[in-house]
Amino acid sequence: MTTEYTAVIPFYLGVEALGQTVNRISCIPQISEIIVVIDNPLISDSFNWQIICSKKLILLSCLVNSGPGYARNFGMDIATNDAIIFIDSGDYVSSEYIEYIDSHYSKL
Repeated sequence: MTTEYTAVIPFYLGVEALGQTVNRISCIPQISEIIVVIDNPLISDSFNWQIICSKKLILLSCLVNSGPGYARNFGMDIATNDAIIFIDSGDYVSSEYIEYIDSHYSKL
């Protein structure tokens, strides 16, 4: 049985890095939900969210400058899947990486 993951991304870096990360993880079948927690609501208008169409995408705004730790906790409270993976907006995550995590997660 494959575990479905929620990817929580605290957004505090550049828009370009976030777009690349979201596009990459939207191709990973095990990730069925992507939560982007925006630390600065004014930035959300800078990104074309329409390019993500195959996943459940949730955009959340938190207190400005509340930090990535708060953003991760906020996203974790909203996540609906059994497993959560935290990804920073500049990270590279592959399907093989998720399969590796999944192989160890299923043993728990």
